Amino acid sequence: MLAIAALSLWPQGMISDHHHLDKVGHFAAYAALAFLPSLFASSLRQAATIMMAMCLIGVGLEGGQAFLPDRVPSLLDTAANLAGAVCGTG
Repeated sequence: MLAIAALSLWPQGMISDHHHLDKVGHFAAYAALAFLPSLFASSLRQAATIMMAMCLIGVGLEGGQAFLPDRVPSLLDTAANLAGAVCGTG
């Protein structure tokens, strides 16, 4: 979780955005982040709560970039975060 937060808030120039391949990274990171706690969900309600929490984290970290001088939030990054969270919770 801390690694995802750090990478989400790191200055833009230090992270490569080669032809939008970073979207794969966003998807994979949030899928992994959601998958691990989902393994321990004992009900559909718990799984849905995990999914919503991961989605809120993804939207929150991406939106938080609007307040940083070297970052710009992206709707495509947000979509990749959300898709990863949903698929990871599965």
